[in-house]
Amino acid sequence: MELGQQIIWALCAVLVLAILYWLVKRRRVWNQRYGPLTKLDLVAEAEILLHYKRYSEAIQLLLEAQLRDPRNMHAKLQLLRCYAKLNNRDEFERVARDVYPALIQNKLILWDKIARAGRKMDPDNPLYQPSGNTQQGRS
Repeated sequence: MELGQQIIWALCAVLVLAILYWLVKRRRVWNQRYGPLTKLDLVAEAEILLHYKRYSEAIQLLLEAQLRDPRNMHAKLQLLRCYAKLNNRDEFERVARDVYPALIQNKLILWDKIARAGRKMDPDNPLYQPSGNTQQGRS
């Protein structure tokens, strides 16, 4: 190999290393400023799956999002949506009982929507009645 070719290859290698360094540095700066994307990504990906009626796959992503952040209310609300579409009464009730305290305190309108969906699947469950509470209903 000629000296000129060796220099060109060396410059290419240096350029590739510089680009890799820049990408790693950019990722670190992003994570420091905005945090990792995982929480939002899982829920956003699940919403896309919901759009295409792939409920089982969406549920898996939403459950993973909940494992990463048990307080992720958006994931819980999307789980309720999935379980309502699948008419899964037991899982719907489990998640509804979990979100009830936060929603009844702060977002009564949202709880009303959840209760309406619950009444369609399980009309006799006291949890979903207008005066329902988490102490009532099935265990």
